[in-house]
Amino acid sequence: MPVKPPPPHPSAWVDAVVTLHPPARRRGAPSVQQRVHAVLDAVQASTGSAPADWVVFEGLDAFSLRAPAGFVEALSRRAEVAQVMPDGSAGSAMIEPVAKGPLMDSPDEPAGKA
Repeated sequence: MPVKPPPPHPSAWVDAVVTLHPPARRRGAPSVQQRVHAVLDAVQASTGSAPADWVVFEGLDAFSLRAPAGFVEALSRRAEVAQVMPDGSAGSAMIEPVAKGPLMDSPDEPAGKA
């Protein structure tokens, strides 16, 4: 029985948004959900790893996922995939201040012009 490799370190996981090439318009074409499952299953079979989570955007031929970096790299090489972009939504929306202190030294003079 083959030994299963350990899961990747959490820092080796990435969040990405993946856009698929649109399917040929024909009666009975698979749904976006079916196409996403097919491509994820194929990449899982070739890499031996799997995404932790994914969300399908039905009307956009796209999905987002959290997966090992190697999985996302293999996914990006698939013919069905049009584009892979990093998903920065996992962090905070707050913009941290660069420096603390008054914005102006005096009401008539900009900061740093004393």
